[in-house]
Amino acid sequence: MFVTNKFVGAVIVRRLAKELETGPASLYAYGRTVQELHALLLDRVLADVDLHPGLDDPRVRLEAVCSSYLHVLLRHDGLAGLAAGVLPYGENAIALTDTVLGALRAMGLSPLRAAWGYDTLVLHVTAIAAEADRRRGRHDPVGRARNAYEDRCRRALPPRRRAERGAIRRHRGAAHLVGPGGHPDRYHRRPGTRDLTNMFAANAFGHKVRGMPTPHSRRERPAKPALTLTGIIDTAVSVMEQEGLQRVTMRRLAQALDTGPASLYVYIANTAELHAAILERLLGRVDLTAAHSGEGDWRTRLDAVLASYERVLFAHPALAMSALTARPRGDNYLALLDTLLALLAEGGVPDLQAAWGVDILLQSATASAAEHAARRQDSAADTEWAQLRRTLTNAPPARFPHVHAQGDNLLSGTPAERRRWSVDMLLNGILATHPSA
Repeated sequence: MFVTNKFVGAVIVRRLAKELETGPASLYAYGRTVQELHALLLDRVLADVDLHPGLDDPRVRLEAVCSSYLHVLLRHDGLAGLAAGVLPYGENAIALTDTVLGALRAMGLSPLRAAWGYDTLVLHVTAIAAEADRRRGRHDPVGRARNAYEDRCRRALPPRRRAERGAIRRHRGAAHLVGPGGHPDRYHRRPGTRDLTNMFAANAFGHKVRGMPTPHSRRERPAKPALTLTGIIDTAVSVMEQEGLQRVTMRRLAQALDTGPASLYVYIANTAELHAAILERLLGRVDLTAAHSGEGDWRTRLDAVLASYERVLFAHPALAMSALTARPRGDNYLALLDTLLALLAEGGVPDLQAAWGVDILLQSATASAAEHAARRQDSAADTEWAQLRRTLTNAPPARFPHVHAQGDNLLSGTPAERRRWSVDMLLNGILATHPSA
C-alpha cells in the first residue's frame, strides 16, 4: 500500500495516479473526491484492527479492541487527523462498529446508550491518537510540504549544482562565494573592486552608474511599527479569517507585516506554535459567563461552556482540526481550564478525577467540533451521509447483527442532544471512576 511509507496527506488523486501509472480520470470511477478516497483508505487500514482478542470479559475485550484501533491509527503518520474528518462506510468499518456495539450490549447497556456510546468512544480514541501523533513531532503538514518541496528542487538540479547548493547551505558565511573544489562559483560571484567603487560613488555623490539602481534613503519610507507578539497574533487571526488557516504560514505572515520571515522566529518558534497562539487568542471568545450565571445546575452550566467552546472551533473549520494537536498556554486557555475545574469542584468531583476528567471533556469537545467542521467543508458531505445511512441500514444481519439491529439508533438524535448526553456520560464516569495506582 502506498500509505505504508508515505504521509497520509500525500494520498491525493493525482499522486496516486502517478504511482499506478494511469490518469487521474480513471480513478474517479472508484472515488469521486479526495474525501471519498481517504474514506476508502481508512477503511482498508481498519482491516488491521484486531476484532477478536479472545477475551471473555466484555469490558476487557472492548479495551483490547480500542487499544488495537489506537495502535493502527498511530502506525501511519497523519491517519488520526484524517480519521476525525471522514466517514468510512466499508466492511472493515462496519465490522469495527459491530464489535464495539456487541461489547457494549454485553456490558448491559441499552440499545440507544450503546449506539451513542460507540460514537463517543471511537471519537475519543481518535482524539487520543491525534494528540499522540503531535507528541511524536510529526504532525506539521506545513513543515512536511516545505521539506518535500526542497527535496524536489534538489533532485531537479544537475549533479554539480546539487553539490554547490549543499555547500552553500552548510557554509552560509564565506562558502557561498566559492564553488566546489575552490573554484569561483559563477552563480554567486564575489563583488569586485569596480563594483564597490561604483556603489560608493552612487551613494556618496549621487552619480548614476549604468546597471545600478538609484539608491533611495530609508527615511523616505514611513516608519514601520515595531514587531510585537500581540501584533503578530492579531495579523495571523486576520489572515486566517480572510484566507483560511492553511494560508497562515511564516512567509505569508511576514508579507502581511512587511518584514522578513526570520524576524518572526524571535517571537514564534514554528508554524505549529503559531497555530497554537491563534487558538489561544480565539479562546477569548468562549462565553464563560454561563458558569457564573446561576441558571441550572453545575452540569447544565458546564455543558453551556463546552457548547460555546465548540461553536468557536466550528466557526473556523481548519482551526478545529488543528486544535486536535495544538496546545495553547495563555491566559484564555487557563481561564477556560479554571472555569471547568471550578464547575467540577462544585459538583463534588475529587481533585485528581477532576484534573484528569477536564482533559477528557476538552478532548471530546475538540474532536466533535473537528468532525462536524470537516463535514461542513466537504461538498459531498450529504452524499456520504446518505451512503453511510444506507450501509448501516442494509448491513447483513448474519455478519453484523448488532449494526443491523441499531442502524437507526447509530444516526439518531440532534447534535445538541448527543453533546449533552456525551457530557453527562463523561461526567458520570469521572465521578464514579477513581484513577488506579
